[in-house]
Amino acid sequence: MPPARAELQRADLALVVLDARDPDGGRAAVSDAIVDVPLRVWVHNKADLLDAPAPEAHDALHVSARTGAGLEALHARLRELAQGNA
Repeated sequence: MPPARAELQRADLALVVLDARDPDGGRAAVSDAIVDVPLRVWVHNKADLLDAPAPEAHDALHVSARTGAGLEALHARLRELAQGNA
């Protein structure tokens, strides 16, 4: 078993960064690898490349690493998790 997959099996949280232009394709690509991870934070990066603003998603944060948009919401979510607020 590859070391990364072994680490995922022991993980409590997966920070899953997907391309905002095709998040469903990204989810499909990683679904088997993270099946046993109890908590997941879905991060849709490259939101600045979308033709229209990203729709609100109850389980995903939209960010742009290039512009910094959405990063404060990501930081807030990570702080919540660190404090035990899943």
